[in-house]
Amino acid sequence: MPPVSAVGRSSPRPRHGTPGEDGPLVVGQHRERGVAVLEPRGPLTAGTADRFTGVVDALAPDREHVVVDLTRTTALDGEGVRALLRAARAVRGRDGWFRVAGVDGDVGRTLRGWRGAEGLGGTSSPAAEVSRAVAHRAAQAYFAEE
Repeated sequence: MPPVSAVGRSSPRPRHGTPGEDGPLVVGQHRERGVAVLEPRGPLTAGTADRFTGVVDALAPDREHVVVDLTRTTALDGEGVRALLRAARAVRGRDGWFRVAGVDGDVGRTLRGWRGAEGLGGTSSPAAEVSRAVAHRAAQAYFAEE
């Protein structure tokens, strides 16, 4: 899968991140053991959330398994959390699987503060979530054959 970039500017004032961590969002993308791994680098905030959602929407296949690695996400606000929730609904609506990983610091506190976000995951390492996704995909395939 070729890398996909989404570049935008976040709002002029930082929100729920490290002060001054405003800037462009670049979303790296690769496949690991058949799982789409998205790596937003920079702030996932009001000014960049739509671009992140666009990258997720471009993952067209049904039953896609997606892990979003937030390790290098520098800021997260309410619009960023809503973008993650919308992305999860879109992927799961196509019988896919969606989890976030690598969440800590201010990004983790913001995510944990949102009701409904607990179903996104977040505390596991990206590698652990990829392993869960692979196991989930195998179970889907097994039960689909019956």
